Amino acid sequence: MLDEQIIDLERIGLDLSDCLLCERDGIIGWLCSYVPEEIIHASGFHPMRVRGKGNPIGKADALLHCNICPFVRSVLDDAVEGDLAYLSGMVFANSCDAMRRLADAWSLFIKKETSFFLDTPKDTNEISVLYYKEQLHDFAQALSRISPNEITNNSLFESIKIFNHTRDLMKEVSRLSSENLLSGNSAFNIMQMATMCDRVKFNQKLAQFIDQFSGNREVRNGVRILLTGCIMDQPEQIALLEDCGAHIVVNELCSGRRQFDYVVKEGGDPYFALAERYLKKASCARMKDITGRVQYLLDLSKENRIDGVIYYIIKFCDHYMWDMSIVRDALEENDIPVLEVEGDYMQGSFGPLNTRIQAFVESLQY
Repeated sequence: MLDEQIIDLERIGLDLSDCLLCERDGIIGWLCSYVPEEIIHASGFHPMRVRGKGNPIGKADALLHCNICPFVRSVLDDAVEGDLAYLSGMVFANSCDAMRRLADAWSLFIKKETSFFLDTPKDTNEISVLYYKEQLHDFAQALSRISPNEITNNSLFESIKIFNHTRDLMKEVSRLSSENLLSGNSAFNIMQMATMCDRVKFNQKLAQFIDQFSGNREVRNGVRILLTGCIMDQPEQIALLEDCGAHIVVNELCSGRRQFDYVVKEGGDPYFALAERYLKKASCARMKDITGRVQYLLDLSKENRIDGVIYYIIKFCDHYMWDMSIVRDALEENDIPVLEVEGDYMQGSFGPLNTRIQAFVESLQY
């Protein structure tokens, strides 16, 4: 999967091959976009978003029940097989019950001494922000016990500047995609690579690319689709959507633009600034403010002249099953058609959905 993404980006002039962090020392893995990468970076480690290989589940089914999120089970399966042994540590967030069970299993069967758990609030009020601030401060202290560098306010603000730069660059990537200059697949690959590369090198390469990029002639003018839902991190799925005539002009997934929305305030208490930004960024289904999430999706649809929405959900995801019905009703009340798609995270599982996606695209063309 990774090689294909690198080749796709090289084809449009963005070479990230020398930025990748894969299987090297000094990497701390993370899974949920509510984990502040800045703290990991300020410690001297490299933060890297971990994704599952999507292979048939083997040993993990003996450790977690088979009706738990297949993304979580895929990651655990890779860890049990030794494919994630290069990680110096792993950070979990209290994002859902399945993620809590993964954290439990990781502590028992993988590396308890280098696993960290953040109790992320579901609200964005002042009490929640202050609570999360203390959580992040405690996490920084715990990480400092194994990190190469001491985490100071100055080092945190330096990392905040670096990651804010990435967020600014991603706004440009989203603009290029919305203006049909960049395919949804390439935009998706850029967003994925950001979380798997040395961030300083990545920012330099992407900034240079954006300055020189004049558009990809191969981008087709399909129907304008907003993609939302839970995590989708397999590039062939985005490619299949676009092959069916769906131009993904907005990738609002937690593995898409949602993780890059809003910058961290630079100044004051860095832990408070991080807590505030990560809790108040574009929310996912786990958060309390469903009204704000619905309005955010409606605003994105209007700003980007969306023809329809594809709502993707991984099997057994309770949060998004609940969220989907509310979001669908609100979008359809505003005359925005919605297609609900469920996947099981396995490679090749998207193929059978081809006919449904094509039918939805055709319904938007006439």
